[in-house]
Amino acid sequence: MYRLANFNEENTEEGSVYRYISVAVSKTIIDCLDEYLDDTEKYDAFFQYTFSDSFFEGLSRYVLPKALCLDEGDDDAQAGYEFTFSKMRRMREKMLDQNEFYTFDVFEEMLLYSMCDIEAARARTAAGRKKRELFKDKVEAARAELREKFKLNARDANDFSRKMYYASAMLLKNSEDDNLIFWDDDYAFFWKDGFIKGIGYLKSMVGQNAGYGYKYTCDIFSDIGIKTPLMLLGTAEANRIANEEEGKRIKDYMDDFYGNITGGKEKN
Repeated sequence: MYRLANFNEENTEEGSVYRYISVAVSKTIIDCLDEYLDDTEKYDAFFQYTFSDSFFEGLSRYVLPKALCLDEGDDDAQAGYEFTFSKMRRMREKMLDQNEFYTFDVFEEMLLYSMCDIEAARARTAAGRKKRELFKDKVEAARAELREKFKLNARDANDFSRKMYYASAMLLKNSEDDNLIFWDDDYAFFWKDGFIKGIGYLKSMVGQNAGYGYKYTCDIFSDIGIKTPLMLLGTAEANRIANEEEGKRIKDYMDDFYGNITGGKEKN
């Protein structure tokens, strides 16, 4: 099931408001995933919508695709195609697990964002509005349940009930503290220059300081049964040394920078 953001986790037992919301959110995410996992044509469209042509450039050097391509350069896209499909299947498995609450990794969060973004665009069409009508009664029932049984205030009950059944409502708001689904938009930063550079950012000092780091980056692969590509990630020890060196360079730069400002004297 889905681990909710910015929500009290002290009680997640059966009958709790946490589990009540998470069960519905998880089912909504599963429905989104099933749309693409069960239909190759729709998955192709989702893949093209989510990634630029060069996003997975270089990936096949480290993760060999099962379906090799004849055209040079297509192996990268095929490796990304298979990798993404495996991640989405794993996301579905996590949402079906009734015993564990999962936080998606930063790649999976990007996929969730893309699905929600597509739903938000659909919500503005006649077909999208018709689809939302199918869940209107569930949203209203959830709003009443959150107010009457769980004693949430009107604002939260209205917001949470919509997020429970409308993927289009799950997207980040301006204030991260008001979000229930996404903790932040780190996915936008780490994948902005493509997959290979994103992996580099995550295992670097930048990623480490943001709460990610080497093991987290390895788990992005191992979670779907892919052996850690050491040619891409290097060893844990090599990464530790590289990050220490990077940290030292940053410290030296900052010391020089502030030294120049203060004329080499400490501020009072």
